[in-house]
Amino acid sequence: MFEKRFFCGIDGFETNSLGLVADGLRILALEDGALIAISNSADSFNIFFFTPNGKFRHKMKFEYRFGQLAGVHSFAGELWLEFHEYITMYEEIYKVIRLHSDGSSSLVFSSARESYSHSLAYHALFSEGKDVFCSLIRHNRLHQYRLGDSLSKVEEINIQEGGKWFLSENHPFCQLGGTLEIYDPCLEIISTVDFDYDIDNLFLGTSTNPGFLALLAADHSQGNTFLIVYINDSGICSVSFIESSVAAMGVSAGKIWLNPCSYDPEQDVGGIAVYDRYAQPVYIHIRGKGASSGFGAFPPPIHRSYKIIPTADSTTLIVEANKALLFDYAGRAIQEIPIPHPDFVAVSPDGAALSVLQLNSPYRPDTQTVYNDAVIDFYAFNSKYDGDKVVDIARFRERES
Repeated sequence: MFEKRFFCGIDGFETNSLGLVADGLRILALEDGALIAISNSADSFNIFFFTPNGKFRHKMKFEYRFGQLAGVHSFAGELWLEFHEYITMYEEIYKVIRLHSDGSSSLVFSSARESYSHSLAYHALFSEGKDVFCSLIRHNRLHQYRLGDSLSKVEEINIQEGGKWFLSENHPFCQLGGTLEIYDPCLEIISTVDFDYDIDNLFLGTSTNPGFLALLAADHSQGNTFLIVYINDSGICSVSFIESSVAAMGVSAGKIWLNPCSYDPEQDVGGIAVYDRYAQPVYIHIRGKGASSGFGAFPPPIHRSYKIIPTADSTTLIVEANKALLFDYAGRAIQEIPIPHPDFVAVSPDGAALSVLQLNSPYRPDTQTVYNDAVIDFYAFNSKYDGDKVVDIARFRERES
């Protein structure tokens, strides 16, 4: 269970929808347990830094001149930001900015978009050891670069050609004929799967103990969804066909958690499906949103989720539109935390701390800047659960007699 421990207010927290190109970029937990919150106006960004115990540390400000914010990463104590600079329809420039500890920033990578075979992610920024790398799809090629302190330090280290390339987080995938090739972040092929379908959506999750990679690929035109799981130590690759679309996927407690939904918008289904590392189902609860009567027809605990995040003590946090539900290992909801928006939740890398950004006016449909009175609530995991009370059956028998 998560318990609220601290809170910290931010006066005049600005939000402007023009400055963000992706969801989930308002609040982020860093690798050292610290927290950042990002505000933006029509001409600048502000990054607020907080300690793990909820104390304000400092603020960084930089001008809105690189484009729309598309990604935030923390590598070796420094922030790396991804931007999309819109030029015209289907034409944009991808940029990577490095924020230094002294408050300065530098442009370390810039490239025009040349990926048009699909509308999914065409770039990925990640670190291996002390180096930072960028994978970039260009037409039917995947390029990989090692980044440094400036544009002059960019080094192209690998090119893979042929097929149709995809990127999910830092893992590349190549569809070549009827085969899907799975690569590690360093472009070493690790497995191949027979796969002769279109890919309209991708979800990726990884586990360290046990070690496996889970990939979910959906073909919307055919109404097909496939769960592909590759086990690191044995090299076994398992595939399961799922008879529904999926709204979100996450890997938690060595299991793969899915939020199924319907390809047909008139069938408003939801629920939870949990699979093991061999892509076999271990728990499924799928029902229509309005189901409320009949044996086994009670509504599922979630309807449409946005994120599925592993948390401490083998628990799982599932984020919906206005609440976050904590589930135990058996798939039971044991806590509900109210939230204003799915983008305003951050979980620490170890899953033991949770933060919620509270805004009085989260978003506007236009491009006007909104000034908010913001508060960040800091939660800590305490492993306490008071549910499932033992019932004294003898007392009920006495009443019956």
